[in-house]
Amino acid sequence: MPRHPFLRMTALLGGLILLAGCAGVKPPQKKLSIVKSVTEKPAPVKPAPEKSVVRPPPREESPKTQFERGERFEFGRGRSKDPAQAAIWYRKAAERGHVKAQSSLGKLYARGLGVPKDYGKSVFWLSKAAGQGDAKGQNGLGIMYRRGWGVNRNFRTALDWYRKAAEQGYAGAQVNLGRMYRGGRGVLKDHRKALKWFLKAAEKGHHSALYFLGMSYLGGDGVTKDPARAAKFFQKSAARNNAYAMGNLGMMHRSGLGFPKDIVQALKWFILAGQQAKGAHKRQVSSLRMSAEKIMLSSQIAEAGRMAKEWRAAQ
Repeated sequence: MPRHPFLRMTALLGGLILLAGCAGVKPPQKKLSIVKSVTEKPAPVKPAPEKSVVRPPPREESPKTQFERGERFEFGRGRSKDPAQAAIWYRKAAERGHVKAQSSLGKLYARGLGVPKDYGKSVFWLSKAAGQGDAKGQNGLGIMYRRGWGVNRNFRTALDWYRKAAEQGYAGAQVNLGRMYRGGRGVLKDHRKALKWFLKAAEKGHHSALYFLGMSYLGGDGVTKDPARAAKFFQKSAARNNAYAMGNLGMMHRSGLGFPKDIVQALKWFILAGQQAKGAHKRQVSSLRMSAEKIMLSSQIAEAGRMAKEWRAAQ
């Protein structure tokens, strides 16, 4: 059955009213959000966190480099001498097994240079080096046994260590081995064998070897006595600052042994010896100097002093 015209009109008017109402409704919330985004400042963008950089630990110097650094501090190579710093660097290398550093550290402990004197620690480090065939360590350990420092005194053991180092060509050990034969310590006295080892070390220019060769020729020990030749060896030794050789040259000049008598030359050598000597030997040289000056004119004393300065400046 067809709808009533009034009902159709009512439905149509209702739809128009609904449309008209919709035309007056505020825009949806979505439009508001657009306006807000235009008027407000954007939120700051946080930077991405930096990635942490893992750096490798600093590379430790090699034992060889540490040992060489210790030598520069001990001997003042390119810097002032600093035995304490030398000991620090030697220890770093020694603890990592560097043989030369072990013997050098042992020497510092024996002398109390840069560290408190400690014969026990000296023997410890020298033994490590000597046991690995280091000639310097073997010679040092020989000295400890000869003197009884940190160990029971034993000339035979000292002799054995000296021999090991001497056969490797270590000049200091060759001199020490020669002295053992010369004095008959740990072995039968044998001047010829002593002379053999002194000559080997003298070829390397070792001042003590030259001195003991002079003593051998002065006393005729294992060779024909020859004061003039002895004087030549003493002069070579003195040129390497051996105080004992200087003192002997002074006595030879004063007595006319190997030289014509010359009190001025004698005093020159006594002055030079006094500048190098230590301990009891220094007191002995001082006594010889005063004895000479008592019988000299002031002009002769002044001349001897001038000659000593010239000799020192020429070295």
